[in-house]
Amino acid sequence: MTTKKKQLVSFVLPAYREEKNVPLMYDALMKEITQLSGYDYEIIFVNDGSPDSTWEVIQSVCKKDTKVKGVNLSRNFGKEIALTTGVQKASGDAVITLDVDMGNILLLKFLSFWKNGKKDMMSYKTSDFNLACFLV
Repeated sequence: MTTKKKQLVSFVLPAYREEKNVPLMYDALMKEITQLSGYDYEIIFVNDGSPDSTWEVIQSVCKKDTKVKGVNLSRNFGKEIALTTGVQKASGDAVITLDVDMGNILLLKFLSFWKNGKKDMMSYKTSDFNLACFLV
């Protein structure tokens, strides 16, 4: 009997001055990930040259979960470069980018769409802090 290999999903999270939010986001993400059957995961936090202790907090999370990777940029390059760096480091069959300070996470919805053949998706916060999701 052969077992089907789980698909790997990479979560890429750029972080700048997010020392308080990194552990909160990790915990929120893990609550969602535990509901994912049929998927394996990796989480990549990219410190975008934060002047606070964001990098040390990322390193602490990496120590407690071997599926978490940290990337430390030498200075603040901006969100786009941090995302690009994280995506380049990702090894997943799918890559989901998230903001560390994002309230709700739509992972199950994203993965359901992806599983059904939708390849490009976006979510965003509205002015009243609700989340919306649409397919491109």
